[in-house]
Amino acid sequence: MFTAVPSDRLEYFLKEKNITNYVHAMEYEPKQVIDQPVKSTLNSKAGTYLCINLVNGKKYVGSASQGGMYNRYCGHLLGGHGGSQNVKAAVKKYGIENFAFLVLETNENGKIRDEILATEQKYIDLLMPEYNIALFAGSVLNSKWSQDSRDRLVKSETYLKRMENLRLARKNTPVSEETRELLRANALERGPVSDETKLKMSINNNKSVAIQAYLADSDTLYREFLSIAEAAEHFFNDRDKRGPIKYALAKNTKILNKYYLRKS
Repeated sequence: MFTAVPSDRLEYFLKEKNITNYVHAMEYEPKQVIDQPVKSTLNSKAGTYLCINLVNGKKYVGSASQGGMYNRYCGHLLGGHGGSQNVKAAVKKYGIENFAFLVLETNENGKIRDEILATEQKYIDLLMPEYNIALFAGSVLNSKWSQDSRDRLVKSETYLKRMENLRLARKNTPVSEETRELLRANALERGPVSDETKLKMSINNNKSVAIQAYLADSDTLYREFLSIAEAAEHFFNDRDKRGPIKYALAKNTKILNKYYLRKS
């Protein structure tokens, strides 16, 4: 439902993040009882929205052009087409009644993509949403960032803080023996490395090389890493397992059959 006064839980998280001037808020409204005026109101807006888990405060920030806001709501929270897989999994675990959907800010020029993306990026930097895979705005609008924009973000304080938090979280996450065996089996399947490949890998023998990982099926930015060692820790839970990362960079092959790696 659209709420003029947020619930106590939602109000707590909004105050914590100093969000005071949002446009609309919806808390638990099953798809079958959303009436046409609500759909029309959502779809009349172009701008940035927030999905928030009221149990743990984790967030997802996205944007929609005019006519697409209702589809974003359905995709993320009601199991509709598209939407963040992280949010969908969380809704399945915690229940839709523990989520809120907010329209944070609207853009008057609803069809001008650059303005919408700039607003979305502002809130990504402000809220550092945990459910977002990448720190770049615009994936839902099929836009691509320039290399200059990516370089600026990689050097920003927000990005460095986020990467450090992710590194610490991964470091403190235990890895099961089953997962270790699976990773070991995957490594063995790749077979021995040729002398030619070893030579190419040695050229890239630099722990501080910044890397970008892209989804192979869509060429969408998945994640950024500050070093080869950090990428190895993410994909293999072992910072010393840098060989497969260097090989993928040198040969432009997929890693884990899902990602392409490129130097930033």
